[in-house]
Amino acid sequence: MRSSIDEVIALLKRQSRKLEGEIASMIDDDLLWAKLAETWRETKGVAGRTVARLHADVPEIGTLSNKAIAKLVGLAPLANDSGKRKGQRHTRGGRAGVRSILFLVAATVAR
Repeated sequence: MRSSIDEVIALLKRQSRKLEGEIASMIDDDLLWAKLAETWRETKGVAGRTVARLHADVPEIGTLSNKAIAKLVGLAPLANDSGKRKGQRHTRGGRAGVRSILFLVAATVAR
């Protein structure tokens, strides 16, 4: 039974490496995504998997403004105003997976 499990694990690892290669070639084939990937990889802590995840979660990067992307991923402070009342601005909503990745990268860069 142990050898059977080891075979399945080996198969899954091979498939994972193959898919990672295919994803990397898809990124390299697109001029915009290749340039973005090159720019992100200059940041400490950002490697191929991080780049692929960002491309998958936020394909709009590179086509929308910085402010629009910040709002899309939930990093932009949103107004809580009503009439004459000025509420506090809080970040909320957006794509939690992207925020998690960016938080981890920021923590790595801060070291």
